[in-house]
Amino acid sequence: MTLIFTTQYDDFRKSVRGFLDQESPESRVRAVMSSPEESDTQTWQALQRTYEVARIGVPPEFGGVGPAVLQAAVISEELGRSLACVPFLGSTVLAGTALRASENVGIQRGALPQLAEAESVACLALAEDAGRWDVGKCATVAEPGADGFVIDGSKSFVLDGYQADVVLVVAAMSGRPALFLVDGHASGLSRTLLPTLDQTRKLARLTFSQVPARLVCSGDSTVSAIETAMATSKVMLTLEQVGGAERLLEMSVSYAKLRVQFGRPIGSFQAIKHKCADMLVAVTNARAAAYSVVEELEATGRVSAVRMGAAKAYCSDAYKQVAEATIQVHGGIGFTWEHSAHLYLKRAVASAELFGSAEMHREIVGRELGI
Repeated sequence: MTLIFTTQYDDFRKSVRGFLDQESPESRVRAVMSSPEESDTQTWQALQRTYEVARIGVPPEFGGVGPAVLQAAVISEELGRSLACVPFLGSTVLAGTALRASENVGIQRGALPQLAEAESVACLALAEDAGRWDVGKCATVAEPGADGFVIDGSKSFVLDGYQADVVLVVAAMSGRPALFLVDGHASGLSRTLLPTLDQTRKLARLTFSQVPARLVCSGDSTVSAIETAMATSKVMLTLEQVGGAERLLEMSVSYAKLRVQFGRPIGSFQAIKHKCADMLVAVTNARAAAYSVVEELEATGRVSAVRMGAAKAYCSDAYKQVAEATIQVHGGIGFTWEHSAHLYLKRAVASAELFGSAEMHREIVGRELGI
């Protein structure tokens, strides 16, 4: 991991962490949680002005800075640490990667410059009510219309779907998957925020009723574009999980040093020592797993199914383990609404299911290895 843990990226990490501590403290996160807005526009615009986060991944000819995988990894980790409610994963990473991987230059020329400037937000509508992130199983359909195509159906669990100006929709066309672009303000498109466990990451349900759409790509090109977008998004999600778990470890160790029972800090008790040690092992291993797929993505532009499956499964389990242990270390106060532990626990549980559960990814590993 010599590529990643250099002075340059350590300095960048410290800068982003300090920025988010100031611009997106817990009070800000809770305010967005209780608002009808899907994400924190104020923090997102501030991130764009300071770090040009929306330009990441966008080709230079469309106003971006290119892949910048290591930069995206650091930003993802720090966003997971702070729980900042910004459309980085859903818009910049997931939808942006799908759009770039489609290789439709005409569509890219019209959409990517606005995304790079953070003037618009995009979403990828893939999963349906069953919650499967499977491009090959799609009940939403597209048919020829008066001017292009029209889409009928619904999509669920859409990241940044409630506010997206650009909606990428996977729909079946003549029995094969295809990717379409829909104007976020098109007639026939309705959106509803879903009640979710993790209120720091709101999801939407999109319903399409004869919604006009433009074809981006179809058939094998669609499968390839979605697989690329999903793999990149899973990599960045594992970094979010690492960032959140590390923050919980720090909170637990700090509390164990300060909380006194029977005249001594609780951190001096063997049970608490063991629990914190287990948390450290989980965080360290999760970081190694996450950055192994970061390095592969940086070097080759893709990630093997075995390594990605292992990383997603381990980071999901580790984050939940650390979140549960944090509540136990904090005792009674860890169960209260006022304490931040429950915010991370809910994010850990929700992230474990996002893009497929740990169990599903272990099955992928087993299948790829012939087990």
